[in-house]
Amino acid sequence: LALEMRGDVLVTGNFRIVVEIDEHGHLIHQPGPGCGMCLFVSGDCLSVPLQACQNLFLLVREILVSLSQFRAEGVELFTDTQLLGVEHEQGVFSVRFQHEGETVLREAPYLLNALGRRPAIDGLKLEKVGVEVRKSGHITCDANQQTTNPKIYACGDVAGPHEIVHVAILQGETAARHSLGLEPEPVDYDRILSVVFTDPQVASIGPSVEDLRKTYGSRLRMAEFPFSDHGRSILMEAPWGYVRLYADVDSRKLVRAECVGRDAGELIHGVGAGIGTQMTVGDLLKSPWYHPTLSEIWTYPLEDLASLRAG
Repeated sequence: LALEMRGDVLVTGNFRIVVEIDEHGHLIHQPGPGCGMCLFVSGDCLSVPLQACQNLFLLVREILVSLSQFRAEGVELFTDTQLLGVEHEQGVFSVRFQHEGETVLREAPYLLNALGRRPAIDGLKLEKVGVEVRKSGHITCDANQQTTNPKIYACGDVAGPHEIVHVAILQGETAARHSLGLEPEPVDYDRILSVVFTDPQVASIGPSVEDLRKTYGSRLRMAEFPFSDHGRSILMEAPWGYVRLYADVDSRKLVRAECVGRDAGELIHGVGAGIGTQMTVGDLLKSPWYHPTLSEIWTYPLEDLASLRAG
């Protein structure tokens, strides 16, 4: 994580950060691709409006889990806003934005400004070599990372759709194999893990619920379990959040997992392997689960899904 102080402004090129500002509060920030300014601040620090993005907190209703913890900690969070202006005078930042039909003003000595990033392709003169670029600024590629110029491949942040290191590695491996005439394995973006390093953390794997409903219809079933009813999380004083699983009731295969809570970025791997290898609910239940651990929380929705009947 690279952080830099420019005057009184804390600047970062990383989308996912947790950073102490002073003894009064902390910043918790995670904008996703296409997200505008996004900031949660407590204490004497500034609350800046959160603009919607597709994969922030999974779906809108998942924000409620984090809202509960943020508010319990004294964090002020705004959603559905329009930024009007930012000013800096005499060591104080002032942010004005529209919220629920009213103009809101917040002031603080510190401001974290994170407006996203775009592919660094300026100066490459891609148009002269026949490489097309999408409206988003990403280079157009096929499933093998081959651009519109068959001699050129593109991977990582310039190609999208996810600006994540392990995705770039997978894309690079695909491009290398294809360029050498070997059988490539295109990246399956439906099985890419997503982790949001907020507090509580948010993690998921699998296609969106909307896409799953289109694919499976009434065959799609869901089961979940809250951390507030899980012994280990209660002992750890981490009752916020839940785990949720989706499965095709006919094939019993797991198709999506979500986790909001303590160490969600670690816990998601427990079922991520099952979804990545297309395991059934029964297969994953046969795995050894140790008590008392946070990970065993997955067994509760697994058992619920295992008890469902097809049709």
